[in-house]
Amino acid sequence: MRFYFKAVCILLAVIFLSGCRQALNAKKQVAQRPASVVIDGFSRPAAVVAEPGGSFFYVSDLGPGADHAAKDGDGFISKVSADGKILVKNFLPKDGVLNAPRGMAIIMRTIYVADVDRVAAFDLHTREKVFELEFAGEKTAFLNGLVHLANNVMAVSSTDTGRIYRMTIGERPRFKILQENIAGAAGLALDRKNSRLFVAGFGDAAAFDKGVRPVGKLGVMTFKDGLAQYRDISTPMGALDGIGILSNGMLLVSDWVAPDRPGAIHVFDLHTGKAMDIKLSREIRGPSNFHFDANTGNLWIPLTLEGKVMIEKIRN
Repeated sequence: MRFYFKAVCILLAVIFLSGCRQALNAKKQVAQRPASVVIDGFSRPAAVVAEPGGSFFYVSDLGPGADHAAKDGDGFISKVSADGKILVKNFLPKDGVLNAPRGMAIIMRTIYVADVDRVAAFDLHTREKVFELEFAGEKTAFLNGLVHLANNVMAVSSTDTGRIYRMTIGERPRFKILQENIAGAAGLALDRKNSRLFVAGFGDAAAFDKGVRPVGKLGVMTFKDGLAQYRDISTPMGALDGIGILSNGMLLVSDWVAPDRPGAIHVFDLHTGKAMDIKLSREIRGPSNFHFDANTGNLWIPLTLEGKVMIEKIRN
């Protein structure tokens, strides 16, 4: 009887230790899971946009050339799966050229892209070019942010001239200046509910290239009686580029910070005017026009200076 009792105790101890070992192993496995997915294989990715439904993502790439304003024809747009696999690296253009594509917007089955001094559009099914509007007369070589406002109207920013344009994409394509004198006007985010357009300012891009930290600000454009009014909503923050709106109304902003320092992703509180950094799983350099997927909590960050795209899970 005593031998039987000892045997049962030993058996229970073995089972307990085995369970503890499995639990510890499970904890190690959870801890070792990557907090982000990094997609290699790009040259200088500049922006990410999602197809309606989130099945496919598109990454604009400035190409390998050193001059981001050159009409060198080496830019392209890649098609990427939702889990981060590059399906077609040179998805667009099928014919013709892209030079240094940046901000993008998708309307139905058409993708629009800002490319140096023009906005071009392609059919996502046929990959044929279906639209082009030149801005050459505006002396810009840095069209950047792009957003669909309503119906056949879009807005596009010009980082080197500090302007935002209203662009009509119907049968008579045309544009007009909405706002001027925004230092380094870059990313655009539309708050449809409150009829306002948020703007991320990069500051002086030329100064950044020379090693000086820019002093870009956040701003907002409101529309009343057909007129646009702009005002700054932050103090100088850095080299701001991408911008998005979270479900709680706060702004998500990417910041290149400085040439010799890692970039950052800020959350900006519109009520307090204060910003805080999101703790990322790794350092990032050159975070550009990102895409935030509110359904999955995934933040797709193009890292222009690294030639990579990082998918980071954050809270909404």
